Amino acid sequence: MLILSPKSLGLILLSSGASANSLPELPPGPSIDRIRGTFDIPLLSFWQFTGLCVGLTLLGSFLIIFFYRRIRAINKPIDHISPYYSALNALNELNSEKDCAQVGEKIIYTLCQFFEASLNIKAHGRSCSVISQQLDLDKTDNERLIEIWNDCNHAKFGQSKINKESRTQMINMSVLFINAVHASEVQEEN
Repeated sequence: MLILSPKSLGLILLSSGASANSLPELPPGPSIDRIRGTFDIPLLSFWQFTGLCVGLTLLGSFLIIFFYRRIRAINKPIDHISPYYSALNALNELNSEKDCAQVGEKIIYTLCQFFEASLNIKAHGRSCSVISQQLDLDKTDNERLIEIWNDCNHAKFGQSKINKESRTQMINMSVLFINAVHASEVQEEN
């Protein structure tokens, strides 16, 4: 029995490959370099290189600023102002308003925002009677809300100007109404 080692087997296979039919020589012709072509990277001119550097710098700056603002906005503590104080601040800012129509519109808008934020009542785009039904007000508060609403609508849609005293009275009535609603809300919570 003949036992061959891996080395001797490899030598036998290599020697037999040399004696096997080999491929004929290639005929003379173009070389492989000419057929395939070389891959050339063109050099950039000075202005192209400058434009590329400026563009990359602007892009990098934009990305840095974008992520900086995003991280800063996430980490920034939010000051929560209660709807009550927000409404009072908005009404107090109306004292300097000159246009009566704007005052009436902003009072109604502020009241609607207060109702939606503090009492979870949909108020924007609704009439005064619907809002007063949702608020479940007593008779005096209901009359006060209707009076405020009518005065504001008169200021918004009326052709005549409202003097400063009436405008201040409208704002003060709105503040008193918000105080009353807020006081009743606090009593319900306790």
